[in-house]
Amino acid sequence: MRKMRKNETVIEVVMVGVGFNGWEFFLGPVESDGRSFGLVDGFESELGYSLQDEISPHLMGGWGNPYDCLPARGWEWCDE
Repeated sequence: MRKMRKNETVIEVVMVGVGFNGWEFFLGPVESDGRSFGLVDGFESELGYSLQDEISPHLMGGWGNPYDCLPARGWEWCDE
């Protein structure tokens, strides 16, 4: 897990994916109901809950490790 920050907002990121439309998904741990809280960065940036299973078929290369990725536009990794 890695933490990403923008101003005073900090989110936990355990998986990163890029959709065929260029949108980036930075999702946290999967909760018991299958949802993950995270950031979707596309035309607009939004924080909220997503279902990994619904997003996965629309990703270019599957889910990646946040330690291998740049942070979202306007965000920074807390450990750098």
